Amino acid sequence: MPITATDSSREQITLPLFNLVVVLVAVAGLMLFGQARWQFDIHDPDFFPLNLLLPLLAAFGLYQAVKAGLAWRRHARQGSTQVQIDGPGRLRPGDTLRGRWLPGRPLPAGSPLRLQLQCIDIYEEENASASQRRRRHPQVAWEGQAEAAVPASGAAVPFQFRLPTELKRIRAFIERAPQDRVQVKSLLVVNVPFGRRIVKASADMLPVDRGWRLVVEATPSGKTVRAEIDLPIEVTIAERGGR
Repeated sequence: MPITATDSSREQITLPLFNLVVVLVAVAGLMLFGQARWQFDIHDPDFFPLNLLLPLLAAFGLYQAVKAGLAWRRHARQGSTQVQIDGPGRLRPGDTLRGRWLPGRPLPAGSPLRLQLQCIDIYEEENASASQRRRRHPQVAWEGQAEAAVPASGAAVPFQFRLPTELKRIRAFIERAPQDRVQVKSLLVVNVPFGRRIVKASADMLPVDRGWRLVVEATPSGKTVRAEIDLPIEVTIAERGGR
């Protein structure tokens, strides 16, 4: 039986909607239970400093509403896509990953597709105190690309990727420092407003977890189709005990 995974199109709708509800609750709370009003004259005696938060919350809420609307429109157009993985879900570096991508809606035969297999390493902040929750930051450590076309039957699109041979091992729960050299660990995280987070990790910084994602893009008849599927596979570095 092949291993099946579904794309994240529904999550791309529900998460912005959840954020939008949080914003609406925050605005309502500021206006009903606080002194915040749409009054921005700092010289006015009734001016309340939290008034400055209202435009920021409104902009963020509008961004989340647009994001949810675009995701809903994309989901209505292309449906929920799936991936079927052949063979076991446990692989090794250098192995070949084979499977099929199943579109949620029929696509015209011969439509070109661009497939990307991403290896995503998860890094954890090390400078957090014991009372603070350590934040996790994903970084695309490796990316493979392939081109394909929708078969004449309009059914599943087969694909295969050769997995990378050089991967960082997963950090152990108790990690001993090397005795023969000094480790230089650094993690740079840049939060881009209304964009993706940029994460840069040094060579000595080890991830705490790893995931694999398939990204499929196509533009049949001028309409963009994009799907992101988190794959339930594990790539194990047997000789070092990592993944």
